[in-house]
Amino acid sequence: MIRPTALALILGAFALSGCKEDTHVSNKGPAPMSATECALEILTPLIGQDKSALDAFDLPAGTRIIPPGRMVTKDFRPERTNIDLDATGRIIRVWCG
Repeated sequence: MIRPTALALILGAFALSGCKEDTHVSNKGPAPMSATECALEILTPLIGQDKSALDAFDLPAGTRIIPPGRMVTKDFRPERTNIDLDATGRIIRVWCG
């Protein structure tokens, strides 16, 4: 007979074995982006280009594309990618937070 504690550990391990974090959000674009990291290094080369350049990427969840005058929250999330645009729709800044 299996002890209740051993049974609980076995069932818990079995339940967790199906849990896997999907860190690769993108399946297109130059390189996969992680859902848990800011995409600063990948997107910084796009500065100066039209926002349509972002169409080549599946951006990580929570990415903010910020046109001029748009209000955004000030909560700091280091994994969040922010992309500032100018009035013509050009990318002027990529930052994390």
